[in-house]
Amino acid sequence: MIKKIISIIYLLITLLFIGLLFKIDILPSNILFPIILISIGTSILNIFLLLKFKNTIINTIVLLFVFLISTFYIFGIYQLGTTISFITSINNIKDIENKYYVLVKKDSSYYKIKDIRNKDMGYMNEMDKKVWDKLPIKVKKNKYDNQTNLYNDLIDKKVDSIIVSGAYLYFLEEYNNYLDKDVRIIYSIKVRKSKNKIKIKESNGSFNILVSGIDTYGKISKVSRSDVNIIMSVNPKTGKVLLTHIPRDYYVQLHDTVGYKDKLTHSGIYGVDKTVDTIEDFMEIDIDYYIRINFDTLVKLVDEIGGIDINSDISLNKKNCPIKKGINHLDGKCALAYSRERKAYASGDRHRGENQEQVITVIIKRFSTNKTLILKYNDILKSMDGMFETNFGSINLSTLVKNQIKNNTSWNVESISVDGYDSSNYTYSYYGSKLYVMEPDMETVNIARDKIKEVTS
Repeated sequence: MIKKIISIIYLLITLLFIGLLFKIDILPSNILFPIILISIGTSILNIFLLLKFKNTIINTIVLLFVFLISTFYIFGIYQLGTTISFITSINNIKDIENKYYVLVKKDSSYYKIKDIRNKDMGYMNEMDKKVWDKLPIKVKKNKYDNQTNLYNDLIDKKVDSIIVSGAYLYFLEEYNNYLDKDVRIIYSIKVRKSKNKIKIKESNGSFNILVSGIDTYGKISKVSRSDVNIIMSVNPKTGKVLLTHIPRDYYVQLHDTVGYKDKLTHSGIYGVDKTVDTIEDFMEIDIDYYIRINFDTLVKLVDEIGGIDINSDISLNKKNCPIKKGINHLDGKCALAYSRERKAYASGDRHRGENQEQVITVIIKRFSTNKTLILKYNDILKSMDGMFETNFGSINLSTLVKNQIKNNTSWNVESISVDGYDSSNYTYSYYGSKLYVMEPDMETVNIARDKIKEVTS
């Protein structure tokens, strides 16, 4: 009876292990099916020997094998379960919750939402129409296509109130504390919006993925500017990867806006979808996926893979991270310092973009050439939990991993950057005064467009 119970448990563990191998779907068939055949054959043989023979020595040897194999399967089940949980979470794209706020002039007599019933309210033309359904009063709507005029008309008392997004409120607080000085909030509304659906690509199809890096630590859900904007064009068939850096201050038209252009970095305040759509418009390409990261993402990833080797063209006197000219082995903290540095370079953000592309290139090559990292993948996955946001999807991740294992692709990574001219101008998001912007050099933009199409064709 005991041997029967052991046999049943052993068989169930084996079947669970095999089932998870099918579910994770990262092994090519030439590896998956031999593993399954060996697992099933070994189980049948061990169970047969355990139940057929009563010899104590044979039973002891078989039980020892069953124990060792079961231990291996249990460890594998744990690892596979962790991986499945991780890649499933990638596919779990939650709806966005946008907030809108009703603002009045600080010295007005309006303190509650009912005080502005039937009064004039200004709003931006791209505002979500669901907001009106949640506003508990009727107002006289005044549509604007320019945030500067919207705000100024409130200050000049041409409208009694305005309703603005949380992103716009961020700019009021960020620059001159206008929220405390000139206006106050009397009401807020939450509106849920479905995120873009994942675009499933063909198994070996090329794709563009936007790496959007926000300038914060902590939770990836924080609202912040998109300071890193790198298009990663990937062709799994040819093994080519093109990294195209777009400077944070590039002066572009934000998607679905009219009037002043804006810094590309400001698009991040309105959400990663706004950044994706804006870059699609400007670069005249399709961006299939995105990955949104912050400072902590890079620090943890680099530490988990044992650091990276970068080649610095100058010495950098960073606090607690001295970086010499030439090859340096950097941990996560120093990799972040290297990626953020711009003041030490004459070309500023242009050179910082090149450094960021170098860091990404080194990480890609480390994963594709260092086979020992596969032994640490569980720790790497755990360290990345909640550290990034993406719409890449579990199907696409599984396909890439499967192709990498099958083909052992040696990735050829190339880096380019679009360039521009230093300037100052008014921006869509901030009306107070002119800000530093970079006017695009369209010759470099057209070159980048052509190279992206070349890689992904």
